[in-house]
Amino acid sequence: IGAQTRAAERLEAQAEALRTGDPVVLAGATAELERELSSAPARAERRAALVRVLAGSWGVDSRSLRLSSIAMRAGTEGRRLDRLRVDLRAATARTARAMRRNALVARLHQRAWGEVLEGALAAAAGGETLPGGQLVDAEA
Repeated sequence: IGAQTRAAERLEAQAEALRTGDPVVLAGATAELERELSSAPARAERRAALVRVLAGSWGVDSRSLRLSSIAMRAGTEGRRLDRLRVDLRAATARTARAMRRNALVARLHQRAWGEVLEGALAAAAGGETLPGGQLVDAEA
């Protein structure tokens, strides 16, 4: 839940940077988000190891266990886990929505800048639409 909350906070910072259009702030917010997301594989491995231990002690295949089934098998101790499962689901949904929203805004920015550049190039070419661009060596 904490990781999802941190990711949501980083996504909100990225969304704000997208709204302001400041490329330096956007790069920083994106780097922070990438750092947060880079820890996901380690968390997933720790979670998988714990599930394997629980599966072994219950004599079931670890692939059959989900958080809800673990909470159910844990009996009265599982009630807290079940409440946390609901919180985790909500936090994950918020993060997923924020990721989709930021991706959409980034695509809109990309499309808008593409149109601006296309218009500027067409104006520089005397109003005719150019068939494509050319790569240039900026250091030349």
